Amino acid sequence: LVGLMALMGCGQIVSVISNAGTEASVPIVTDPVYVEDGLTGGSFNSPDNNFLVVIPAGTMPAALSATPTVTQTTASAAQILSQGETLISNAYELNLQSVADLVTTSSLEVNLTFDPTGIPSDKLNSRYVYAKVYHPGSQSALAIFGTVSGSNLRLSTRGLAQDAIFTVVYNPNMEVVLSDAVAGSSVASFAT
Repeated sequence: LVGLMALMGCGQIVSVISNAGTEASVPIVTDPVYVEDGLTGGSFNSPDNNFLVVIPAGTMPAALSATPTVTQTTASAAQILSQGETLISNAYELNLQSVADLVTTSSLEVNLTFDPTGIPSDKLNSRYVYAKVYHPGSQSALAIFGTVSGSNLRLSTRGLAQDAIFTVVYNPNMEVVLSDAVAGSSVASFAT
C-alpha cells in the first residue's frame, strides 16, 4: 500500500485508455531510465479544453518512451501563416517527449476549437477552415484538412511529430481544382 501511495505521488495525472478500452486516471512516471514508462495511448487535453489528441490504446510503442504534454503557446504568424490566411484559434504545442516521431497505421484524432466569428456561413467548412501545423525542428508549416462542425475542427492523422504547434486558420481565397479544369494542362499531361 505504501509503494502504491508513493507511485501515485509521482508524475502527472492523465486519462489513459486501458487495454480493455476503458478510461482510467493513472500517473505518468517520467523516470527516463525505464522504457516501460512510455505510454501506449490516451487522451491528452489542453488546460483550457480547446485542444484534444486521442491516441488509441496500443498505438504508441512503449519504446518511444512518450509522455505527451499539451500546452497553450504563442505562434509567430510569419512562421505559420501563408498569404490570405487568418489565425482563428489559440496555438497549442503537442510535445510527445519521446525518442522519435510517432508513425502508425491507426488513426489518431486531433480536435481543435476555433472562433467562427466573422466567417460567412457558406465558408464555414473544411475548404476554408483548416489546421496549420508548425514543426519547430524543421521550421516548416503544413496545412491539414479535416471536418468542421460548428466551432470544432476534427483531424485524423497517421502520425505525430515529436514536437508540433497546432492552430486553426481561415482562408477565404481557397478554391477547388476540378478534373475538368485540369484537362489540357501540364498536370493532365503528367497523368497520361
